[in-house]
Amino acid sequence: MISSLRLGGAERQLLGLASILQKAGHEVCVLTYRKDNFYADTTSSLGLEHVVYEKKTNVLSWALSLGHYLKEQGCELLIAFLPGACLKALLVHRLNPSFRLIVSERNFSRRLGVLEEFRLWCAWSEADKVVCNNHAQEALIRRQIPVLSDKLCTISNFVDVDTFSPGPSASPEDAAPCRRMLVTARLCRRKNALGLIRAAALLKEKGLRFRIDWWGVLRENTYYNKCKNIIAGYGLEEYFILHPATAEVRELYRSSDLFCLPSFYEGTSNSLAEALACGKPVVCSAVSDNPRYVKPGENGFLFDPSDVVSIADALERALVLDDEALARLGQASREIAVTQLHPDRFARAYQELIDSLR
Repeated sequence: MISSLRLGGAERQLLGLASILQKAGHEVCVLTYRKDNFYADTTSSLGLEHVVYEKKTNVLSWALSLGHYLKEQGCELLIAFLPGACLKALLVHRLNPSFRLIVSERNFSRRLGVLEEFRLWCAWSEADKVVCNNHAQEALIRRQIPVLSDKLCTISNFVDVDTFSPGPSASPEDAAPCRRMLVTARLCRRKNALGLIRAAALLKEKGLRFRIDWWGVLRENTYYNKCKNIIAGYGLEEYFILHPATAEVRELYRSSDLFCLPSFYEGTSNSLAEALACGKPVVCSAVSDNPRYVKPGENGFLFDPSDVVSIADALERALVLDDEALARLGQASREIAVTQLHPDRFARAYQELIDSLR
């Protein structure tokens, strides 16, 4: 269960989990309460049932109705993703506790706010398990809500290492005139596009040649317009390009030289995992579990997302590397993805968790 299948990492992970469980012999349904479905082609190709149970009444009436629906369908286990869906799932379970419930914490919080604490206390009361997708979030929850410790565990995201794999090497005549850096993330404040733009301006002043392609514009809102204006103000139109969101990202990774993720906070980032699997050196913020997957000098570089100079310095260290050095870093990235983020590891962890609830 998730609010909708809009573009996002949590949505991709949920569909991946549903497919894995279905292949393991479970009867699986993806439940949303909003109609948005960016991944319609994906659900169809995976053969996943998708039910939209719209919230047309007040929340309490809707929760009662959904609880009856789940009972009629013979639901034995509900796995909820993202805060809003988790809170609603907890309410449904309170009103009709006919199924086991796993709630999933998808992000890393720098601190737990009032609403987060409320949701987690509800989880302590109603959920059978609380699954974090990064170790940093689990540690934070254990510190602030220690009574939840027995229900907590971490299952990091996975990446399809067969689909996301290094592409064929480019021939010398196909080489780009400058280093191409890729960002695949929703264009929003949390992802820190403005910090990256300002860092790019510092690099331009130093005479470095590069191009940053940010794929993830959902709409032309205030933040988008601010990014466009700052890009124009620094004269970065040929250095920093904003593109619409797309689900077709594999070839984007393969055609880039470097991957960057400047977020202020993350869970276990899907785009980071995909870039690693495609064998790309990574330059990213030193937040949450990112340092587990990006080792400075081994497969990339880390920076403080709140410090533009720190961002620029890390980018520069990567941009000045020659092709051979970048290839070594990329090979190390691929090895990290295969050993730490493999689907089999993810599937085993969830299967063991489900078995423990029987």
